[in-house]
This record gives sequence, structure tokens and C-alpha cells, in this order.
Amino acid sequence: MDVGTVLLWIGAALLALPGACGDCGEPPRFVFAEPPIPTNASYPVWTVLRYRCRPGYTGDVSKSPRVTCLPNSTWASHPDFCIGKSCGHPEIPNGDFHFSTNLQFGATINFTCKAGYRVVGKASAQCVLRGSDVDWDHVPFCQ
Repeated sequence: MDVGTVLLWIGAALLALPGACGDCGEPPRFVFAEPPIPTNASYPVWTVLRYRCRPGYTGDVSKSPRVTCLPNSTWASHPDFCIGKSCGHPEIPNGDFHFSTNLQFGATINFTCKAGYRVVGKASAQCVLRGSDVDWDHVPFCQ
């Protein structure tokens, strides 16, 4: 076999590799968003897919929910283009709540009561999905 034939075979093998022609594989998966359905196994360069926020999340207006297939066979997107919906501040008369991150979908908060009162119910709550919105799974009271 001569050098030209070997180079031809190497070139053909490289073209057969995924991404060798500048295409992208399946679109990325995100906890907070889903791609359009159905997805393909491969996409041409400069393909743009618009994602939809999953339940419990809402679009961040400062970021685009689109991902783009780049010439280097990778997908590009803004990070966290969907953010957790907020459960807001729970009302607990004669008490307070504390959190370490935020009040968004999936967050956990802890409750305490003012001096002379005690927590009735579970002393922590989680921001959970209820239908298409989010709310605290329960809120105790101080007695």
C-alpha cells in the first residue's frame, strides 16, 4: 500500500468519527430546562435549539434559553438560563425563618420561635412544586 492510499484511508476514518465534520451530538441536558422534543443524534454547525424551563423554574430574562452548535462540535449556552421559582417569605407569627442559600424551588428553610414560644410542627420546610407553581411544603406555627 502506498502513502497516498494510507492517507486516503486515514482521511476517510477521520470523517467517520462523530464531530469530525463539525457537527454536534445530542443537545446538553439541564436539571432546570428541557430541549425541544424529539431530539436528534446529530446536528449541523450553527443549529440553534430553544429550551423550555422545567416545572418549578422560570426563565431568567437576562439570559437566552437557546443553545448553539459551534464549529468545534460543542454546544454553547448561557449558564442557568432558567432559575428556580421563589416560594417567598413564609409568615410565622412570633417566629422567624433562616436559610443558607435562597428561597427558590428546592430550598430548605428552618424555623425558630421568639422567647416564650415553641415550634409546633416540623421545624424545617422545603420549597416544592404544587401544580405549576411552588410553595412551602408546610409552615409550622409558634405557640
